[in-house]
Amino acid sequence: MASLAVAAFLAPRPAAAQEPRQGLEKIVITASRSGTAQEDLPARAVVVSGEEIAALRPRHVDDLLTRSAAMPDLQGEGQAATLTRKIMLYGMGDQYRTLVLVDGFPIQEPSTGWVDWHLVNMKLVDRVEVLKGPYSGLYGSGMMGGVVQIVTKTPSVPSETLLEGSYGSFETREFHAYHGGSRGPVSYALAGRFSQTDGYVNAKVPAVYHGRTDRQEHNLSGKASWRPAEDASLTLNVLQGRDILDQGRLYDTVDRNDLLGALRYDHALGDWRLRAGAFIGDFKEYLELDRLVPAYTREAYRLRNQAQAGGDAQVSRRVGDRGSLMAGLDGKFGKLDETVFYVGSSRRLRAAARQTYLAPYLQAEFHWLDGRLTTTGGLRWDSFESHGGSFHDTNTGVTPTRYPSRGFDAVLPRGGLSYRPDGATVLRAAFGRGFSAPQMTALYVTNIRNRTILPDPGLNPEKLWSCELGAQRSFPGRVSTALNFHQAWGDDFIVQFFYPNGNSQWGNVARIEIAGADAEVGYRPSEAWSLKLAHAWQRSKIARNAATPGSDGKDYAHAPPNKFLFAAGFDDPGLLQADLRVRYTDRQYADVNHVYLARSRWNVDLALSRTLGKGVTLRVDLQNLLDDRYDVFDLSAAVLAAPGFQAAGTLSAAF
Repeated sequence: MASLAVAAFLAPRPAAAQEPRQGLEKIVITASRSGTAQEDLPARAVVVSGEEIAALRPRHVDDLLTRSAAMPDLQGEGQAATLTRKIMLYGMGDQYRTLVLVDGFPIQEPSTGWVDWHLVNMKLVDRVEVLKGPYSGLYGSGMMGGVVQIVTKTPSVPSETLLEGSYGSFETREFHAYHGGSRGPVSYALAGRFSQTDGYVNAKVPAVYHGRTDRQEHNLSGKASWRPAEDASLTLNVLQGRDILDQGRLYDTVDRNDLLGALRYDHALGDWRLRAGAFIGDFKEYLELDRLVPAYTREAYRLRNQAQAGGDAQVSRRVGDRGSLMAGLDGKFGKLDETVFYVGSSRRLRAAARQTYLAPYLQAEFHWLDGRLTTTGGLRWDSFESHGGSFHDTNTGVTPTRYPSRGFDAVLPRGGLSYRPDGATVLRAAFGRGFSAPQMTALYVTNIRNRTILPDPGLNPEKLWSCELGAQRSFPGRVSTALNFHQAWGDDFIVQFFYPNGNSQWGNVARIEIAGADAEVGYRPSEAWSLKLAHAWQRSKIARNAATPGSDGKDYAHAPPNKFLFAAGFDDPGLLQADLRVRYTDRQYADVNHVYLARSRWNVDLALSRTLGKGVTLRVDLQNLLDDRYDVFDLSAAVLAAPGFQAAGTLSAAF
């Protein structure tokens, strides 16, 4: 695949007099914070459009990105959506290294970095922007692999409504409702979803598991915007979601209930622009063990309460036609309170912690050579402190352990350039430093179930240097190509080490090396047909680790060496819409010790839809046509499996 893309780049271009060149589409990327055009960014940016969202009809954003033709190098769990759905970019295992935003505000849990994807209603999503690579110089801690910006709809018509219902395999039922509109300076959008299924994952090992896997999700999302003037706006976002599931155990039920709110003000004054916002979030998780299996667990239930609040302020100024300057300040506070209760005793495990972030940042963007060359540079100083950390096991009869406060800071530069020698080609180069603070759960929380997971309050933050080269080119005849290379070196990466007695502990790995390349070729033989081939190669390995020398040279967890995707779309409004996705994921290890190995797999998905009348559409979704029930490893010693072939029918009405 890569050789095909290289050949395409080296192929001679036809003269303009013979056939006009197809220009590159100009898309403004809001995740860049300065609203930079996609072609001017120094690193890779991908936009998953509303058209692709409609073609895939994903349940969640992670499902969209896993199946998107624009994301061949993204690592995700695919069809088997387990307790904590995850997406990872840039060869980085674990969700907290990829920042996820909704209209500029973070939605990740403050103590774990997990994303509760049920919070985001897909009917409210206008598009999804992905910046790949370490953008810590722009967004700070957690931006090791990239940033995912979910942009919600702002209706421009007086009224629009959508009602949708679907039924499918494993008694899966979904209902969606969306309504939005615009009245003068005010616009609003509301979306709700209810989903229930008995087949999101199957349990295989150990024997105390069973095959029943109920999951119920609902969410309610809203957005309201007021424009008191043409160049000013005030926007309110509210996200609420609940996820109740049985992970296939005889005794596990999880109930997660989250609520987030955010307010954003945006005002342009000539060459100046002011943006300021504030957000608040509350995350609650209740885990109950329905039936006691003494050989496996001693817990009864767990309560985890998390909260976060923060804000940002940013001022930017255009410098004539040459570019722009930007300065801003970010701040965030997060807290964790967790209690574990035990059966038949008064024993409790209690953990608490707080983290505070504060970071000023600068960015400059300038255009040269009549706008064909764009240079970007940025600098951020990130300062965070973990404080109020404590842990108490009442079974020991001692006073709670209180950990001293620890603070770290990091200077995070980034820079790059984008060069357009003609209207059909873009060449890019970028470098940056990544940085991620230790998660509060890894610092302070002890878990005692069938095994003990120990924290390490002395964990250091993760650090990364990265560089990237890339090119993008379109050709006559509706052909587009893209080719990218990246290399990264990371220090003090945090992983979970497993000991012979079955216990594990969080710890820093000395050095991680990541190298990768991805290539894609798109072709539109006609207005109705579109084809895309994409291949991503990745190598993430532990280069050196003094704590456990046996892991030197081993592959990093959750990083498949190869991923391949073929997508074909057909769109004839008077006849049929069809979308075919064929995906291959190479085998990958689920842990740093190489104990759990997930084999390679193929996924084939097909969607067919037809308009029956004005605003009425019938759709059939067929997922995992090969009925591959591939394994998904849970590091609590469980082996879960994807449910295999699934079919669903959907009827929607828009008016």
